[in-house]
Amino acid sequence: AKNNLQDDIFRALLPISQSDVEEQLVRAEPGARKHAADSIIARYVEKKQPNTGALRSTSVTVEAKLALTKLYAGKSNSAQI
Repeated sequence: AKNNLQDDIFRALLPISQSDVEEQLVRAEPGARKHAADSIIARYVEKKQPNTGALRSTSVTVEAKLALTKLYAGKSNSAQI
């Protein structure tokens, strides 16, 4: 129940304020944290796609992983991806 509530809150808040979602990830349940992090990565990948819609998979994947690493860096040693 708590996990589902957090999922719903993060899903609603993400388009409005990604920074607020990132801030709250440390206190989130592991499942909600994973879903929110996946959503943040998906948003990042969407922004990095060229206008043709073709995905530059290698560079975007590396950039997305770096972004996620930065997101968790220093926030919590117990954060599981």
